[in-house]
Amino acid sequence: MGTSARRSKLDYSVAGVQLQETENERDLGVNILAYLSPEIHINGIVRAAYAFLSNVRVAFRHMDKEMFRNIYVTYSKSS
Repeated sequence: MGTSARRSKLDYSVAGVQLQETENERDLGVNILAYLSPEIHINGIVRAAYAFLSNVRVAFRHMDKEMFRNIYVTYSKSS
């Protein structure tokens, strides 16, 4: 849906207060852009995954047998 001269812009209000127009809105943990692209949402997920992997990599560098056992038991066995 493009913006054309024929399409009028609507102003929305709640209880008489006009709502601001935004480019990005977060609802239920999902980022929604005005042009409906999932780019920001996916970038956030990838950023969080890389941060987690970075922490795991640092932990594995300084890990002894007891630490490995604790991590293995915590993350590999379901309760």
